[in-house]
Amino acid sequence: MFFDAARPETVNSVAVACRNNDVELLKAKISEGCGRDGLRHKDNRGWEPIHEACQAKALDCLRVLLEQDCVDINALSWAGFTPLNIAASQDSSFQVAKILVEHGADVNICEDMGLSPLHQATIRRDRHLVDILLKNRANVNKKSVWSTTPLHTLLNEASLQDEEIVMEILQLLIAQGAELDIGDENELTSLLIAAQKGFLEVCKILLDNCIRLLNMEAEDGANAVMLACQEGHSHIVKHLLKVSDKNPELAIDLNKKTIDGAMAVHFSVRSKEHGAELLELLLKRTRSQEIVDAKKYSIFHLAMIYENWECVLTLAKYLQPLAFHIDITKQPFQDEVPENYSLWSKYTLLNPLAFLLINQIKRETIPPSLIKTLVQCLVSCLFDYKRNSLPPALAFAIFKADNDDNLFLLHYSQQKLQERSEMIRIIAANKRQNFGKDLVQILTLGHPADIYLLFREGFINASDLSDENKLSRVIKNVPRVQWGTKNVFDNKALAMKHLFLVKLFGFFNLHKKHFNLAPILVHYNMHGKDCANYLEMWQSMSWGMKSLQSLARSKLHLMMPGGINSDNVVQLPIPATLRYFMLFQDKIEELLISLQIIRKYWAYRPVFGE
Repeated sequence: MFFDAARPETVNSVAVACRNNDVELLKAKISEGCGRDGLRHKDNRGWEPIHEACQAKALDCLRVLLEQDCVDINALSWAGFTPLNIAASQDSSFQVAKILVEHGADVNICEDMGLSPLHQATIRRDRHLVDILLKNRANVNKKSVWSTTPLHTLLNEASLQDEEIVMEILQLLIAQGAELDIGDENELTSLLIAAQKGFLEVCKILLDNCIRLLNMEAEDGANAVMLACQEGHSHIVKHLLKVSDKNPELAIDLNKKTIDGAMAVHFSVRSKEHGAELLELLLKRTRSQEIVDAKKYSIFHLAMIYENWECVLTLAKYLQPLAFHIDITKQPFQDEVPENYSLWSKYTLLNPLAFLLINQIKRETIPPSLIKTLVQCLVSCLFDYKRNSLPPALAFAIFKADNDDNLFLLHYSQQKLQERSEMIRIIAANKRQNFGKDLVQILTLGHPADIYLLFREGFINASDLSDENKLSRVIKNVPRVQWGTKNVFDNKALAMKHLFLVKLFGFFNLHKKHFNLAPILVHYNMHGKDCANYLEMWQSMSWGMKSLQSLARSKLHLMMPGGINSDNVVQLPIPATLRYFMLFQDKIEELLISLQIIRKYWAYRPVFGE
């Protein structure tokens, strides 16, 4: 509805007769002498009886009204609507509009937003109404308050299935002198809109009639190729490039950037269906250095944000991933990085592989079949020697999913452990680093299963895990770290994390006399009655941890150059069972059982005080 609803007390009997298409009542009122006051009466919207007749498509009443000298065929409502505006804005109102035009209605009066009857007819794609308006000298280039012409409204309101009727109306507008290169308030021309909508045949007609449209840009600097790429219209891009090649003086510059630094290739990664195809077209025609220099938009990271993994693989074929970083202190990517990143502030740059590992943990949207391929195509990022660039293996270890309420109770299925094991093995096979200096952060922020995988592949040495000073710092950091994140943790969660880390790496033994559980409960303000429950949980944590704990303490491990990892253990002349033991392969199932027992405990034990 265009106006506020009519208030009944403001509508007179003549208007009611027209609304109900009651021509006999209307004639009776006229015979009774309702006169000008009755026939020109305005309701609270400024509507007169003739507006009601047009709204109701009451053709007989409309003809009777038009026979009356006092009736104004161009009467304006408070919102500037004439009877013709009312008719043109409704479906199936061609006959109403035709009667008005034949009786001399002004076809160029606009309502308050500047929309003429021709605008309204093109919005509804009423070819016959457009034709009759144009034949009666409707202004084909009339602009609304948004600077849209009837051609803009035709294209803006149409969808792909409407292209045939859009083409017919477009030809009518062109025949009457429509200016095809007029921009709206955002400098969007007809070609820009058609390219974004995917109207291939419309684009052909527009370019055949106005070739200068090819290089015209919107207010933000976007051209037709960019907008077509944004929506994944590869058929439009192919045609535009074909026309561009035939008109070198007007050739599209694919190295052109919008005012905020985006190029056509950046728009392409938004399309999951055709993004990779578009990149294949564009990357061959675009200078690589221009893409690298577009600092505000790192194309690899954008592709991952849009979860367009095929585009990531295509980009890696043409570009060097290590040339792309994002600075999360300056770039608009903070929402893509977990909140606890602020605790890792010495690293401000993220290369594509680090970002991939963060997103794989956080979103879990990468198809399992692509994980290995994606990591391998970005493996050059392991040799990133920028001091403030986060090593991918650390990204793997420290970033958690948003919904991991307790940072350590995230459910790990056997499949997930296998997927992540494969990822870290690819990293280890290409570059193995020692993260002993970062042990406090890894143990504090990391998931136990991820810590386990890092340790197994030799990123953490047993000598680091035997450093009681570092482990003491981990235990002290648990509440500070977890309270520093967005997520809210209660005391029970903190105590469980504390105990889990203590037991996982054998820092204390429950049976040693010097260990006392009471200080932990006091530290977290826990009631003594929960102690028995914690002891029960403590015992469950020891299941599946013996292999890790024993290996961490073994002299054999400490004697191995570079620590234990899957590469050097397989070369040792030892029995297979011992090799499995050293590679943690004897207790994986029990490790998972342990984690799930803790999860079950957390899910079903009531928090004290509830």
